[in-house]
Amino acid sequence: MPNFSFTDLFLVCGCTIVVGPHTWRNYYPECDGKNQSPINLMTKKALVVNDSDDLLWFNYHIPPSCIKIFNDGQTVLVRAQWPEALWPTIICGPLNEQYGFHTILFRWGPEDEEGSEHTVDNRSYAMELQMVHVKKGFTTPLSAIRSGAKDGLVIVSFLFKLMPVDNPLLDRVVYNLWRITSPGSNVTIPAFPLNWFFEPFCSNYYTYNGSLTHPPCSESVLWIIQPEALAISSRQLAEFRKLMSHDGRMTSNSRPVQKNSQDVYFYSSN
Repeated sequence: MPNFSFTDLFLVCGCTIVVGPHTWRNYYPECDGKNQSPINLMTKKALVVNDSDDLLWFNYHIPPSCIKIFNDGQTVLVRAQWPEALWPTIICGPLNEQYGFHTILFRWGPEDEEGSEHTVDNRSYAMELQMVHVKKGFTTPLSAIRSGAKDGLVIVSFLFKLMPVDNPLLDRVVYNLWRITSPGSNVTIPAFPLNWFFEPFCSNYYTYNGSLTHPPCSESVLWIIQPEALAISSRQLAEFRKLMSHDGRMTSNSRPVQKNSQDVYFYSSN
C-alpha cells in the first residue's frame, strides 16, 4: 500500500463538510440514502450466521515502522507505515476479498455517556474507534468511493464504555493529543502494534452494509462491529474534547443514528 498524502485524508473526500449533519442531505444527495450509517443494532433482530468454518482473520500484531496522529479539524486520525509485505489486512468471515488497513479514527460526544455513533439496543457508548480498510486493488478510500464499488471499504468498529480508571492501551495516543490541538496539525508518536487498541476477535460480531458517517455519505461500506466494549476513563475522554476544529472546540464529532432498515447479521462460532 503506497504512502499517503495529508491532503488526501479520506474524511472529507475532496469535499468541504457542511456544519451540522441535519444539513448534509441538502448538499450531498447520498446522505439521504436508504443504507446510511450509523444505526442502532437490535440484538433480537440480528440474523445469526454460523461462521465456525470461515472465521474472520486479521493481522495487527506486527509493529509499524512509523505512526502519526493527525487533527484534521474533524477527528483524530491514526496512520501508520509498514513494508508492503507486512501491511495489516483482514479477510474471511463476511468478506469475499482481502482488505488493507488505511486509517483509525475516533468518535466522541459532549458527554461521557454519549460518544459512539452506533448504539446497541438503544444504548450509547462513550466513544467509538473505527478502523478503515480498503479493498484490494484500491489504494485509498477515496479511490474506492470514486469507483462506485459497493464493497470498496470495510470499517471495523470498537465501542468504549466509561470506567473509573484509565485504559493504558490508549496512553500513546491520549498523552500526545496536546501536541495536535490545532486543526491541521500532526505528530509522530512511538510505534506500537495496532492490536494494542483492542482484543483480537474472529467471531461474535455484527455486520451490515452501510455508508460513511460523514459527507459524501457514500454507501460503499461493510461495517463490522465488535459489541464487547473496551474501557476508557472520563479523564481520557476529556483530552479528546480539548482539541480544536476550524469552528471552535471539538466537543462532539458523531453522526446521529439513522433510521434505516438494513439487515444486520451476527456472526457466531456457536
